[in-house]
Amino acid sequence: MAVGGEGEWVWEEDQIYDGIRQDATESIRRYRIVRNFNFRNIGALTKDLGIRKIHQTAVSADYPAKAALDCHFNNGTQKLVFIQGISGGSNIFVYNTTTNELGAAPTIANVDHPDMLMFADKLYIVDGTTLRAMDNSETITTPGESDYSNPCRFGVVYGNRLILAGNSTYPFSFFSSGIRNAAEWDVDLSVDVTGLHGETIECLGVCGPYMIVGGPKFTRAYYLGTASPGDWDWDELSHDVGPINHASYKAVSRNGEVYGFFWSEEGPMVL
Repeated sequence: MAVGGEGEWVWEEDQIYDGIRQDATESIRRYRIVRNFNFRNIGALTKDLGIRKIHQTAVSADYPAKAALDCHFNNGTQKLVFIQGISGGSNIFVYNTTTNELGAAPTIANVDHPDMLMFADKLYIVDGTTLRAMDNSETITTPGESDYSNPCRFGVVYGNRLILAGNSTYPFSFFSSGIRNAAEWDVDLSVDVTGLHGETIECLGVCGPYMIVGGPKFTRAYYLGTASPGDWDWDELSHDVGPINHASYKAVSRNGEVYGFFWSEEGPMVL
């Protein structure tokens, strides 16, 4: 199978059946419509699996959705978790085969900008007040501690650790959990990030083997070595441009290459 310069697909087949002319020569291109495929990987035809409803009831329109994450657990369970802007009471909703408002769950404090990510087969919600985890049975726990991890506003998974930042008391630092263990926090493993402009950390991201740390006026690439949990090296990518916030960063992988896109004060940028 070959790909033409304009994106068309070309098949060469000596014996074509099911009503197609048998006397067509190989020099004649025979076109067919290909449905539910994409060209994301150059040189390959990738099947789109489509979409399916995980529950027949629509997401509640009574309150605005502030954050959501499609959670896939190791036991095959899939749960769509929403944080919705509800005044008072629980505001965590789980959509699976049934709709479940986690009535026993506490209200997420930072409902406008909670960060949600998967780590060690659990969903973690980072809201600047209390670090929370939810397992595949929808059990909520609070694995953080009061001084360093709980006050953080955003995070990323890197090197089998949960990395958090955005602590208003320590705005220039990021904190590492234990390996696949968000209940283990050692302040001695925290890293202070000080740039030319003395800016606070406003974004964490991953780009290939590097963890990206940035703010509106700086971007750094950190790498965790193997000598110890504190064996961090870093390169200065920019001391003038960086991501304006954590939500603006998005890593994209294509054809073996990894790119980090983010929004800066000067517009869209890419690493």
